[in-house]
Amino acid sequence: VFYIFFFKNKFSYVLRSFTTKEKSSIPALISIDKRVRQETFRDLSNLITTNQRIDIEFIGSKANVEVIAENSISEKFNYYSKLFSEGIVDVRAYTKLTYKNIYPNIDVIFYIEIDGAIKYDFVLHPGADISAIKLKYTGADKVKITTENDLLITTRAGNIKENIPLCYSDTANGKKEKNCK
Repeated sequence: VFYIFFFKNKFSYVLRSFTTKEKSSIPALISIDKRVRQETFRDLSNLITTNQRIDIEFIGSKANVEVIAENSISEKFNYYSKLFSEGIVDVRAYTKLTYKNIYPNIDVIFYIEIDGAIKYDFVLHPGADISAIKLKYTGADKVKITTENDLLITTRAGNIKENIPLCYSDTANGKKEKNCK
């Protein structure tokens, strides 16, 4: 299970996994449905939760980037921690989030794909310099490029794979792939 949180100049993945002291894997469903948890485990003292946060920072980005949220969903979320005794409640969620001009003439757009995967694209407008895009990954056990040229982020709580970026131009006839290596 993982969550994604957005900040002005970075975003974070928070991964959570569940095991028992016997090291067998527990379905992520137990964190969501109390009824399943109670039916499956009579003794929750045997449950081990592993959390890990990975921060992805936009190095050298603008300090005051404009964030545009689109396509609000009806579900709202509540967050509770020791830092906020009353919690942060009724937080809206969106299926698309744009950071306008994160770098000069470059936007980054986050969106949820049909299968629920999180994807992000960099949009380069005229005058953009692709070499300005620099990401710093902090908190992962390992970050590597796979043989398929995807990015694999490895943590003790699980892995996240970011697909290889696509490069294309928007044309009157749709998207036209480009070579941007």
